[in-house]
Formats: sequence, structure tokens, C-alpha cells
Amino acid sequence: MVNDTLTCVACAPGSYQPYFATTANACSECAHGHYASRSGSARCAPCSPGHYTAALGSAQCTLCGSGSFAPYPGSTACDLASYGYTVNAQHTAEVPCEPGFFANETGMVTCLPCSPGTFASSLASKDCLPASAGYMPNTNRTREVPCAPGTFANLPGSVSCSLCPAGTFNPHSSGVACIVAAIGHYVPRSGDRTRSFPCIPGTFASARGSSSCEECHPGTYQPFLGGSNCTFAAPGFHPTDNRTAEVPCAPGTFAAGEGNSFCTKCPSGEYFPDYGGASCIPASPGYVPDAQHVREQACSPGTFASLEGASHCAACPPGAFQPHAAGTACSPASPGYVADAARTQEVPCLPGTFASGWGNTRCADCPPGHYFPHHAGVQCMPAAAGYVPNAARTMERPCERGFYADVAGLSKCKPCDPGSYQEFQGGHNCSLASGGHVPNAERTGELPCEPGSFAYGIGNSACTPCARGTTNSRWHAMECERCAPGTAQGRLGAVDEFCPKCPRGTHASGEGATGCDECPLSKYSNAAGARRCENCLRIDGFFGLSHPDQCIATWLILGGVIFGVPLAFIFPKYALTTFCMASLHNPAESTRTLHLYAAGDTIRAGDQSSSSDSSHDKGTYCKIQQSSTRTVVASKELPATDIDTNTARLPLLDSQKAAADDASPATAVSTV
Repeated sequence: MVNDTLTCVACAPGSYQPYFATTANACSECAHGHYASRSGSARCAPCSPGHYTAALGSAQCTLCGSGSFAPYPGSTACDLASYGYTVNAQHTAEVPCEPGFFANETGMVTCLPCSPGTFASSLASKDCLPASAGYMPNTNRTREVPCAPGTFANLPGSVSCSLCPAGTFNPHSSGVACIVAAIGHYVPRSGDRTRSFPCIPGTFASARGSSSCEECHPGTYQPFLGGSNCTFAAPGFHPTDNRTAEVPCAPGTFAAGEGNSFCTKCPSGEYFPDYGGASCIPASPGYVPDAQHVREQACSPGTFASLEGASHCAACPPGAFQPHAAGTACSPASPGYVADAARTQEVPCLPGTFASGWGNTRCADCPPGHYFPHHAGVQCMPAAAGYVPNAARTMERPCERGFYADVAGLSKCKPCDPGSYQEFQGGHNCSLASGGHVPNAERTGELPCEPGSFAYGIGNSACTPCARGTTNSRWHAMECERCAPGTAQGRLGAVDEFCPKCPRGTHASGEGATGCDECPLSKYSNAAGARRCENCLRIDGFFGLSHPDQCIATWLILGGVIFGVPLAFIFPKYALTTFCMASLHNPAESTRTLHLYAAGDTIRAGDQSSSSDSSHDKGTYCKIQQSSTRTVVASKELPATDIDTNTARLPLLDSQKAAADDASPATAVSTV
């Protein structure tokens, strides 16, 4: 370009000047579709493919926009991608959509994938096609594929083929629907859905479209494939465990009516001997079923079954028996019999026992006092009077001697009562001992009372000793004899023929004396057996003596006072042997006079208190009893305190004893 100063100027970008210019503004704008990116360009370059410029004087080309392209150089505009196409990255050409993709508008930047259930099988697809019924697009959605057997697509455009629902199946491909399983068949919920399966025996499907077969209900069975229902087991039968058949009930069991799932054991008291029992048979009277209830068996002896249908044989009740098998009742044991332990027979009661009525459970021992000697006793017999049963009560035995049984039926013999006896066996009673007799220790007889004893009357148990004052010298006396006057007996049980006579100087005035009384003062008895004592002195006149030959006394009277001078008189021997001693005393005063007399080697003493008015003969004391006269000299005065008043005895003085031993037989009388 030339300016006013004739200086060349470079054309601005977007313009060019191909020639030498001589004038100003000689640069030309680049045409549509061309550009000049530098200043001073001699020409404009066409836009490269994928670029365009629509304006004049472009310094550069513009890249085609999204979804458009310019396939040729020098493009003044870009073309939009056609339906089914997009443009390449250089925007120089349009590219067809791959199968499975589509472009349903022009100028799309990318091809869109076919939506689920549709597919595009060719390039440059403007739209995707829905999968036909029975088909589904493949994974790349480039084509449709038929549904596999066991699946279906009932609508066009299905995204996938559905598994046939439970109970249905499809044996073919490209299925638009599944087939419902027929009755008796099933299609499982999992697994193969290309076919249906028949129900196996023991199961059934009663409705179409079953996904499983039901097991036959209890009491039913199905023996075939494809069963639509099960059959009830017939009476007497029950299904097998897998319910594919029915089998008969075993013997001893039954199934009443249809549809039993198992057989029941025959009830108590019933049985069935064969297979297939619909009911059981009650056992006949006398019979019961065996343990397996397959037959009836007879009750054994000792048992019974009285009614039909008994479950067990009952033992015969106590007191009854049944000797045979198949008994329907038991018989009561007869009187005199009891049933044995097994209750199979009746056995007789042993001797000594009895059973009085029917049906006794045991033989009772004969009651006390009774017996039975045989078997089968109905009642026992009382032992007769004089008899008692033996220990076993099998017989009666006589009472032993000394015992008795006064009535029938006593259990033991009674001993004879005291004073009675029984000398024979089998006594009804005992005899009383007769007078003068008593029973022996065993009471088997009587014994006479010995001398010195007696038994008055009958029935005495012991002899009584003769009392004092009595005696008995005889056997079996009924009484003792009383001592006669002038005799006495001081012992019990005296056996003398007569009681001893009272010695001289004593007497017994009445019968039965137990001892002789000494003659009192001034009295005497001159002979044994005196019934009374006689007076020693009797004054018939002045100094007169009625019995001078019996009592000899010397009276010395000196003014009425007797001095204490010992006097000794030696008398000649007299035929009579009783001598008297007289003691005179001072009548004016009370004195104590000791009378001494010989008695063996002892001087016996007696005293007497006298007063002034006592008579002289009151002092006479007849006490000496000797066979001959003796002379004793008393020469010493003895104080009264030396006298033992209890025994009235004084020892002889030595001089007196010597004198007594040496003296000739005589009697000395001394007063103190």
C-alpha cells in the first residue's frame, strides 16, 4: 500500500495485496472462507476443513461448533451433523452412530445409547427400535434376541425376558407368554422353567399352576405320577410312610373308617387275629387278649374273666377258687375248706382248725376250750367236762390228777382249790379233804394229820398244830384234847397222850391250862397233878395244927418281937417231902421279910411286906419240892438291896453252898 509520502505500508491481517500498488488503500479484504493471519499478506488462505469464516477480511478461521463440521477448505459456514451422525474431533466430517446408538437430531455432539428395551442394529440410526414381543435387546443393544425357553417377554420393548412365574413354563424361545402347569403337575420356583413336572407318588397338585406338589395328607395316599388328589386309606388300612400306597393294619391293630393315618392298637380287652382289621373283637368271657392283642387266651386256673371284653384275668377273690382254665367265675370255698394260695382248688382245714361258712379266707384255730380231730372241720367241739384240748386243739385230753374241769369247753384244767383234791384223771370236780385230813402238795390225794395237829371238819388245806393247853397223840385227829385240870401244856403241837401233870407246889384248876400256877403264900400242893393248893396252916386251937405231918413250923414268941437271930432247925427225914417255912415278924412295925429256900444250887427268895395287923399265918410260904430232906444253914443277914427282884434269885453264899453240898438231906428254915 502507498501512502502520501509514497511509503509502502503492509496490508493489515485479513487483507492482502497480490500486486505492486501505486495508490493508497490498494489492499483487499480476504474473501468469505479465507483469512490472512499476518499483516502484509499477498494472498488470503482458505480456511482449513473443520474451520470457517463467514465474514470478509478475516484474520483467522473459526473452529466449527459442536455438532457441526466443514469438510472442505474455504468454508464460509459449518454444516450440522445429520440424523444418525455426529462429527469427528476435527469437525471435518460427520461420523455415523454405531449400532446400539442413535442420533435423533441434527448437530448432535454424541450418539445416544439405545434406551432399555430398544436396539439399533445399523450405523447412523436416527432412532432405536423397541424389542419385539418375545425378544429383548442384547447387551450392546445392537440387536434383539429371542427370549430363552423358560422366559418370556409379553410386550414390545421389554428390557429383559422374565422368568416364567412359579407354576408356569415355556418350552420354546421368543415366548411372549408362559404356559400354566396342568393339575397334577408343577413348575418349581427355582430351577428349570422350560417344562412342567408331574407330581411324584405320595404327592399331588390339585390346581393348575402349582409351583410344588403337596404331600398327601395324613390318612391318604397317591400311588401314581401326576396325581391331582390323594385317596383316603380304606378301613383297616393306613398309608405307607411315603404315602404312595395303603397297607393293611397288622394283627392286633385296627383302623376304623376311612382316612386313618396309622393303625391303633386294639383297645384293652379286644384283639384282632388278621391283617386289615377295621375293628377289634372283644375277648370272650373267660378269656383275655394276649400282650400283642392278636388272639384271645384262656384265663389260667385261679383267675377268671366274667364279662366279654375283659382286659385281664382277675385273681379269684379271697376265699374263692377256680380249678379250670377259661373260668368265668370263681367258686367260694366250701364250709370246712379254704382256697389254696394259688386259688386253684379248695383244701380242707387241718385238724385243730375250722371254717364255718362259705368262702372262708383262712381256717381259724379252734377257740379256747374247743378242738376238732379231723380235716375239713366246720365247727369245733367243746372239750367235755374233765377234759381240755391239747396244744394243737386236735383232740381232748383228760385233766391230770390234782386238776379238774367242771364244765365243758374249758381251755385249761383248774387246779383243785385249797382243801380239795382229785386223785383220778379226767375229774369233773375235786373232793374236799375229810375231817382229820388235808390234801397232799400235788392235791392228788389226802394225808392224815400227824399227832400234835388236827383238821376240824372237811376241806381243810393244812393241819392246825394243837394249841397250848391241848395235846393230840393220834393220827388224822379232827380236834385236840384239852388238858385236864391238874395238867398243863405250854407248847404248840404237843403230841403227848396226856398233858403233863402240874408238879408239886403248883396247880391247874381248870381245863386247857397252858401252864401250872404256883401255889400262893400259905398254900401248898403235896402231889403232882394238883387241881388246887391247900392251906399250909390252920389254927384249930391255941398252937393247934390240923396237918402237922404236912407243914412243920417253929414259932418262937418272945413278947411278940422276933429278934434277928438266925435259927436253924434240923428236922428228921419225913416221908412227906413238902416243907414249909414260917416267918414271924414284929407286928408293931412294917418290915420286909426275905424267905429263902433251896432250889438246886440257888437260893430262891421271896419277899412279903406285912403290916402290924397281918396275921401270923400270912407269912407261910410253901415252896420247897424235893425228894428228900436237906439241911441248909443260913448264917448271914442279906440286905434287901442285894435281891434281884426281877428273878427273885440270890446266889448261894460260898459257906451256904458248901454247907448245902456237905449237909445231910434236911430242910433249913431261916428268917432275916
